[in-house]
Amino acid sequence: DGEDDAAYVSRRQRSVVESIVKALRCMKREKLEPCFIRRYRKDVVNSPAVRAHLYDVMDEDAEWDRLGNARIKVESVLENMAREQRREAQARKGKQDEKAAEEDLARMREEMKRAEEKLDETLREEQRINAELEGLPDDEKKDDDDDDDDELFGDDDDDDDEEKKQKKAQKSNLQSHLTTVKELVNERSERVAQLGLALKAAEDSAAKEGGDAAASTGGGDAAAEVSRKMCLRKLWNATDY
Repeated sequence: DGEDDAAYVSRRQRSVVESIVKALRCMKREKLEPCFIRRYRKDVVNSPAVRAHLYDVMDEDAEWDRLGNARIKVESVLENMAREQRREAQARKGKQDEKAAEEDLARMREEMKRAEEKLDETLREEQRINAELEGLPDDEKKDDDDDDDDELFGDDDDDDDEEKKQKKAQKSNLQSHLTTVKELVNERSERVAQLGLALKAAEDSAAKEGGDAAASTGGGDAAAEVSRKMCLRKLWNATDY
């Protein structure tokens, strides 16, 4: 019996893990909403527990992204320190490793591109949730309308109460997830701003040391792009949400 119980627990664990992976694929690759997955993707997301907590799965995935961003920040600090040490050593020797500088710039530009793509993805998710919230009926107005209908056609409290509970739960889940997404927007905006400033400094340094005027122009373009990507409206108006 002990071995059978262990095998059963192992199968259940695998089923839950596989359902989580498939749910994230549905949400990220196919852009399916949790309500749609819960109702029409039972054949894909087999675990009832996972289907019942899809918003929690999305929040935990966002938390994982935040942890990844924190790790990237630490790595960035260490890389900057190592880069500065290399530059000091090169200055003492009177040499410049132009190839290494170009590789650093290429890597920083690639990091900037990935950070911008992640920010754009998060902003689209924020817009989607806001649109879904706007599509939900106002609770107070709906209650008044329901009261009027009851006076005209009689009570149907059981169905109305169940529908209200479902709508309220859906709205609560969406608002909770929206808060998580807004935090992620701010963090990714900050990440884009930091990378943009570091990239501009590196390009300015390369232009000064190598006499590359084109790099200086690119730095100005990068600064303008950073200003656009910082999403100042969302950073400063965070308390309005």
